[in-house]
Amino acid sequence: MAQWQEDEETVEPDTHRQSEPVKLLTRTVLRGRNPYHTSTVVRQTFDFGSLHALRSGEIGSGFAEQFIESFRTLRRALPNGDFSRDFFQRLSEPPGVAIEEAVLEAIMALEATLAFERGRLDAEIFGMIEPVDIARQTALIWPSNSPNTSRQVAEIGLAGVIALLPAHYSKMPSLDVSALEDQFAKLRRRVRRRRPTAGAAALAAAALGQGIACQVLGGDRLRLGQGALQRTIAVSTSINAVGLTDDSNDVMQRLADVGLPVPQQYRPALERQVADSLEPARAGVLVNLPGPARHDQRPSPIDASARIISVADQTETPREDRSVDGGFGGQDFSLLVIDGSYTAAVRRMPPIIEGDGEGTTKDLIRQLNRDPFRDDFRMMQVPIDDDLINHLGKQGVRLDDVLPAGRVVSLRSSPSISAGGAAIDVTDEVHHDNRMLAERVGKVLDQDFISIDFVTTDISRSYKVGVGTIMKINAEPELHGYLWPRHSKRDGLAPTVLAHLLKGRAEVQIPASLIAGDRGTGRIARELDGLLRGNRRSVGLVTRHGAFINGEALDIPDSRRRRSLGLLIHDPRIEALVGAVSLRQIVKRGMQLETCQSSAITSRNVDGDVDLFRKGMDVLIRATLGHIVVSADDVLALDAVRMVEASRVILVTPRRQGNTLERHLAEGGPAIVTRWREDQEQIVLIEAGEPILTLPTGDTGRPSPRRPQKRSIEARMFALALAHGLGLQVSELEQAIGQAPALVPTIKREGRPNPAAAVSGLP
Repeated sequence: MAQWQEDEETVEPDTHRQSEPVKLLTRTVLRGRNPYHTSTVVRQTFDFGSLHALRSGEIGSGFAEQFIESFRTLRRALPNGDFSRDFFQRLSEPPGVAIEEAVLEAIMALEATLAFERGRLDAEIFGMIEPVDIARQTALIWPSNSPNTSRQVAEIGLAGVIALLPAHYSKMPSLDVSALEDQFAKLRRRVRRRRPTAGAAALAAAALGQGIACQVLGGDRLRLGQGALQRTIAVSTSINAVGLTDDSNDVMQRLADVGLPVPQQYRPALERQVADSLEPARAGVLVNLPGPARHDQRPSPIDASARIISVADQTETPREDRSVDGGFGGQDFSLLVIDGSYTAAVRRMPPIIEGDGEGTTKDLIRQLNRDPFRDDFRMMQVPIDDDLINHLGKQGVRLDDVLPAGRVVSLRSSPSISAGGAAIDVTDEVHHDNRMLAERVGKVLDQDFISIDFVTTDISRSYKVGVGTIMKINAEPELHGYLWPRHSKRDGLAPTVLAHLLKGRAEVQIPASLIAGDRGTGRIARELDGLLRGNRRSVGLVTRHGAFINGEALDIPDSRRRRSLGLLIHDPRIEALVGAVSLRQIVKRGMQLETCQSSAITSRNVDGDVDLFRKGMDVLIRATLGHIVVSADDVLALDAVRMVEASRVILVTPRRQGNTLERHLAEGGPAIVTRWREDQEQIVLIEAGEPILTLPTGDTGRPSPRRPQKRSIEARMFALALAHGLGLQVSELEQAIGQAPALVPTIKREGRPNPAAAVSGLP
């Protein structure tokens, strides 16, 4: 971060602005979907004191330049993460941007860098400024993948901006810029400890893009899905590839036996004999060396004869554990086969530079490393080390040489991505015969996920008429090059790989249902819990009284009780989730979940804040993927769902007639009503205008100590509607009703069960 330097254009001290320092006040984390975004955000309140409403145009011409210099590099950590053109323009021109916006942009720049360190290259960068009723206070809102670090990010961002201001603008103590940088560097290192591989990051982005819950466990491991359906996968590991790489000679022999083009193999006693035997043909070869591989010792068919001579010159000692494959020279390609089908191909190239007649070799290497794609994640930087210098020397090139215009020089002998190599997408250029060859290899080896190292002079020519050979089969292919190819003309490979890894497990999200409102939510939630358990599902239940799994109360600390829904959704024991929530708390704290399959809106407290209630309904409705259950008597809820398709709204009413109900049924909407037949009240589920389920409420109209109350009947109607919205068929509902256990008892505040609150299940 750059230090502010005062100049002649700096404005004179303003005594009014020296009066009060800037302070960080309350911080709120809104988890899951919320009024601001579809996922978790942080809402940090600031008291900007004497800086409130200050604009960058008042500070001096140097502020904009210093701000960009300090934070632009951080923001550019993400692809397409640069400041917007609009912000650039407003920052540099009078009257400038408000100091609040500058702080928010600084915070988002820091968050962009942390997102990169977590491997979230798809992370959104956006923020909002929300006025607060109290004078000089402002709330800044931004998304955060790690809310635990958001307070520290806010402190560093605020301090970084203030460090750029002339001293007379704030009474905050003098800021040590180097200390700020050290603080942020420590934060980056801490966040990076769980950074995934680039391949895992690409698949995580694909999963989240498809609405699949995904947790990065570090390295190449991901946890996909929810509850009992969640699954942990290792990105670079084939599902059924066992023993394929135990004996590469045996694999190549199996391919040769069926007439596939593979190189002939030798095991010479002396490496000098390799050069002598292949010198006349100058054929391409692949040399496999034991032990830790250096860059120049990686197997490569490119420039093969020179490789052999250089290796042979190293020693005259017989080495029985070294092997040589005699093959063809050409370019290095890798073909990916998934489920027996050709899927993608990349050309693997070592890092190269091209002379311009002006810059030295060192200058061209630095220019190469300035490519934004070489972020040491998608592509590696190419450091100037002994291996690079030695490889250049073999080509007669030194670091200080000025390369002639057009001369191309490789920096490594290996096309390995870890050595700075590039993977160029050539999927559409591969000849049909070469594609069929790749698929045939997969069938011969009976593998559903392999990559094939293929060498040819022209991938667009058939191996039958051109020069081409299989060099290696990888049973655990490294997906990095396929998922992050350079100069790709296509996208969408990550979802294909993801679908393969989830083969046989199409459903990875457990059904979740939320009941929101001020009254009756807990009773409805307990009724639905009983129905789902009667359907032989393991159910997680959250009400204001506690959290349960299959009726057993969980011991969750008070500090985490507000997050019970978010905790249970990842519990491997549960197959369905039911939650009773407050619409006003959704506005204030977030929904905890990003989506739910069905939801219900119950009555509101007349004395409550109606605006908050409306905002909460809007969040819940946008989060619901399936059916929304509302009462025909709830005018507020009916107004909220007026734009939702009638087929997704289940109307609940104790009456069999009424304008609202008739209009809803005429539009094709489902409903649950009550009716009297043979002196008995019945609950009826109507769909497409026809009754599809009928069951007694237990009310015969005669006085009885066991006569159900109106609220109990209404709760059962809502629960049936929600269960139907979760996909339970009529036969499953009938089975669930007959086998529903006793409702989960409520819990007193001190956490002890209240036996008197237990009630029987559905009749």
